[in-house]
Amino acid sequence: MSVRDLEVKTLFNTSNCTAAGTATYVDLANSASVGKRDMKCILISTNASTLATFGITLWECDTTAGTYTAVNGDSLAAGAITTATNGITEVHVQPQKRYIRAEVDAMHQTSALVLLLVNMKRQY
Repeated sequence: MSVRDLEVKTLFNTSNCTAAGTATYVDLANSASVGKRDMKCILISTNASTLATFGITLWECDTTAGTYTAVNGDSLAAGAITTATNGITEVHVQPQKRYIRAEVDAMHQTSALVLLLVNMKRQY
């Protein structure tokens, strides 16, 4: 496997995040690992304070406008992904559905926030 075999999808990206929010969905149709392998979820945050932790929940669905359910994975129960000052947090998730989106809990301090999903491309 090489870097060319991987794809990075942006689940959430903002430079001034203080309130809770839900990002638009990301389509995993071209991913080789949906339902078969773990994907790496990388959260990068520039919190202004070590007390400014927050949570992220990942949701998945078969359709874009259907009912979303929580994604299985490491410590992903109801906002369990947290980070502190200038933190990077990595967890493994295993989506079973085609569409995925992220929901961010309210933050105590202003923060830049990027949430990425890294997985293998489908080989044609």
